[in-house]
Amino acid sequence: MLSRETLEALAEGEASQMFGTQQGRELHTRLSEAGALGEIAWQLRLAAQEKWERGYCLRRTELEATLKHDDCGLNWGWAELWYRLGDPIRRRTPEPTTVLVIDLPLGQLVLKDDYPTGGRAPEYQGQVDYDDLTDLRIAAFVELVLLYRTPEEICYAIVCLAQSDESGVDASEPAAPLGPDEFDQVLDAAVRSPQAGEPSGN
Repeated sequence: MLSRETLEALAEGEASQMFGTQQGRELHTRLSEAGALGEIAWQLRLAAQEKWERGYCLRRTELEATLKHDDCGLNWGWAELWYRLGDPIRRRTPEPTTVLVIDLPLGQLVLKDDYPTGGRAPEYQGQVDYDDLTDLRIAAFVELVLLYRTPEEICYAIVCLAQSDESGVDASEPAAPLGPDEFDQVLDAAVRSPQAGEPSGN
């Protein structure tokens, strides 16, 4: 699992600077090079941009259709969580809220749909661990897909970053944005390490 600091560093990468019509088209084109995974990343970005106070405007995106068409092996589905909506001081009765849950390699996303529809298929299989990292994970995932096109490379980059998190780096210092060269250095170091073993197929 990546730390909040690492997620924030990824979230401040190149993709976060690509706004507006022209840059948005460029980002979509580059993400499309990753196939279905890139389209999922693009639809997640749209959902995050459309986020309202009540949740993510999923009906304005094609995220669900993209997941159904080719989910790249991701575990996902719909679940109901109970929330206290409105002003917490008034302590309103908790109400069921439909959420779309997606298990990404860097953590679980829980997207509260802005349009209440009740139960939907498919039902999410697993435990929903709701936290406040969904927006960061979406931004970090978009950045990773932008930098590394295949699921294997993305997962390997996440493993390398997670190892860096566990190596005792001072998390209290501000995390600097990670550029492509820095990712390449991390990956190269991991490949050359004794734990990585010898490359196969030569």
